[in-house]
Amino acid sequence: MLGYYASSFHSTPLFMQAGEPYLAKQKGYTEETLLSNVQKDYPQIGFQDDGLTQMRKLNPTWQITPHVEEPLHDTKTTGDTVLGDIKQGLACGGEYIFVFASDVANPQNQSALQWGASQVGKPISMSSTCIK
Repeated sequence: MLGYYASSFHSTPLFMQAGEPYLAKQKGYTEETLLSNVQKDYPQIGFQDDGLTQMRKLNPTWQITPHVEEPLHDTKTTGDTVLGDIKQGLACGGEYIFVFASDVANPQNQSALQWGASQVGKPISMSSTCIK
């Protein structure tokens, strides 16, 4: 299946979720083996972490591939802030950071979103504050 996707997307970034749906039924398969094996066979495929919170810690294996950081829930649900989510997403090495539409629509979050936009193009590397 991944080969089909990889051969179909030549210039559009392609990310797969590296979480429970892919790991739950695979005995002996861990997040680390998934990341390593897919990156070895399909280096053009990145990963998506759907569990971003301000306290998020990731396995260092996430450093081997470009990836997306998506908050676990909107900030109203988590109690986090948009600025905190963006900063932690950057600390976790996320090349892309998703923000929930309800958080984008909230006028109180505009300065945090502007700060996040100002970080575009700056070097990214996983910080020790994010590594398990």
